[in-house]
Amino acid sequence: MRAIGGVIADRRARGVAAEPGAGRAALGPAGAREAVADAGPAAPAATPAAPAAAALGDTGDFVPAATFTQRFTVAFPPAAVFAVLGDIRTVAGCLPGAAVTAAPTADRVEGDMGVRLGPVTAVFRGSARITRNPATLTSRITGGGSDTRGRSAARGAVSYQVLPGAAPGTSIVDIEVGYALSGVLAQFGRPGLVKDLAGRLAAAFAENLEARLSGTAVAPEGAGPLDAAGLLLGLLRARMASLFAWLSGTER
Repeated sequence: MRAIGGVIADRRARGVAAEPGAGRAALGPAGAREAVADAGPAAPAATPAAPAAAALGDTGDFVPAATFTQRFTVAFPPAAVFAVLGDIRTVAGCLPGAAVTAAPTADRVEGDMGVRLGPVTAVFRGSARITRNPATLTSRITGGGSDTRGRSAARGAVSYQVLPGAAPGTSIVDIEVGYALSGVLAQFGRPGLVKDLAGRLAAAFAENLEARLSGTAVAPEGAGPLDAAGLLLGLLRARMASLFAWLSGTER
């Protein structure tokens, strides 16, 4: 409400007069008022166009809108971790909501990412290019996808390196992520929120990766969509707990 009031005050300060009714003859959503005689069919509302999924894997000139880094540890040696990360089907099986939809090659993969928000489930379909350097245990993945309704799209680049961990036989995986969101999805693209959610995904991925390396069964690939609502609620609880802890500390 303060933002709307600020815009109105700015317009009045620039001499923009109020327009009664904003130029409308009637108010309400479609279907809430009587149809106008001889009116043609209403044009569909414009939505931001999402790029074709096939083209999203070609992101050589991709410039991210935001970047962040992540780090997680795995209780297995670097060579074993890097080898498993090269098996894209295994990687998809460790990432909630991900599924490989076509036979992957050494440098390209196509897949889906299912995201559930309450009763609504969206499926993002896309492709990615993969480059790996076994000598340095590094890899770079560039690609993107759009939801099946074409209302949102995401493009990104992920670079990672597997390093020796602090304890013998353990590994540290350093990740750098750059991304750009468009369409409806862009309203959830604030860097802080994306980074926090990515951190929770990374923790789940690391847990599943360790289970896979140890031979423990994990949920099959594509078994269910990513529970975005659960992640957001968990993030909200963590932030509220942090806020209350800070307030308790200041009151002392």
